[in-house]
Amino acid sequence: MSSSDGIGRLRAIERQFDRDRIAVADLKSLEDIRTRYLSRKAGLLTLELQNLGTLPKDQRADFGRVANEVKLKIEASLDTLQATIAEREKQTALGREALDVTLPGNRRRVGHRHPLTIIRNEIEDIFVSMGYTVEDGPEVENTYYNFDALNFPAGHPARDPRDTFYVSDHMILRTHTSPVQVRTMEKIQPPCASSAPAACFDAMHSIQHTRRCSTKSNVSLLMKASPSRT
Repeated sequence: MSSSDGIGRLRAIERQFDRDRIAVADLKSLEDIRTRYLSRKAGLLTLELQNLGTLPKDQRADFGRVANEVKLKIEASLDTLQATIAEREKQTALGREALDVTLPGNRRRVGHRHPLTIIRNEIEDIFVSMGYTVEDGPEVENTYYNFDALNFPAGHPARDPRDTFYVSDHMILRTHTSPVQVRTMEKIQPPCASSAPAACFDAMHSIQHTRRCSTKSNVSLLMKASPSRT
């Protein structure tokens, strides 16, 4: 694939989005179109960005510039649509209800994303832009994927219940994201490029953390990006 082919497909996605956004009438249809184009695993633009790594190095800059331009345009259009729909629904609600606008209202606190979520999304965007896929797997994992498939012998210290949370004899809370790589290679023929930012659980770390921070939680959340080219 050449950069001109990729840029042509990006412009086609841009034109298709311009047509689709006309039909957006409410928040549900807005979320549907956002998922269709920007979903981290199957969005039309996301899938096209994964082709960046297949381009010759001297053609990546042009492709990346156009891709960033299209992405920013789509995100800005969706934000504008969201504001417009929210204002329209607000005016409709006000029209249905008799309100005394002179009464003081209760100010609603605006929520925000957790810092770990923000960082994880940024990590995923970086890897996707380099041609990686974002993979995920179960947090309650089989010992085969967590240990056996990774050459951890039966007597390895990592299998000790003092280090690992056991749900049953063969089921645990995963201690790393390497099991995701094993599962990925089972469903995708290598070579493949994947990243797996996810939650891991470490019994020993959790006990120390509980003593040090006096927290009620006995499970610690570890963010771990595990890029693998296998």
